Amino acid sequence: HDQKSQLNVIREDPLITGGWRVLVFFSVGIILFTATLGYITYLLSAAASSRGEMGYLQAIGLSKRQIMGIVTIEHLVMAVVGVVIGTWAGIQMAKLSVSSVSQTEAGRPILPPFILVTEWGTMAIIYVMLAAIVLASLYTLSRSIVRLDLNVISKMEE
Repeated sequence: HDQKSQLNVIREDPLITGGWRVLVFFSVGIILFTATLGYITYLLSAAASSRGEMGYLQAIGLSKRQIMGIVTIEHLVMAVVGVVIGTWAGIQMAKLSVSSVSQTEAGRPILPPFILVTEWGTMAIIYVMLAAIVLASLYTLSRSIVRLDLNVISKMEE
């Protein structure tokens, strides 16, 4: 009945708000670390396995700029699909988690019901950081492609 005053008491409690802010900070760090580690692992394995392919593309006449364009599009599509699927999966997992604990001991829904809110401002910061990681990785990969030596690659593939 007195929902606003109860919410104000919770918002004014420094222990509760401070704890949630720290939790959000650490969760963003964990998200970035995990995504970076996964993407760099993918990037390293893809670069190692596609070294010969890059040599063949050069041998048939593609310029290094064209090869970099192909690699950039491939990795950007991979990153965008990963972020979209990850965001969708996160929202679905949050719904599943909240729905399992939002019942009374008798199995009836609680009143008032939980309302899930996604902080898109925080998500935008995460997306910008992930984009910076992907672009830095692509820059590093493109520099290694420019340095590819067709003679060395042809000897490795024999």
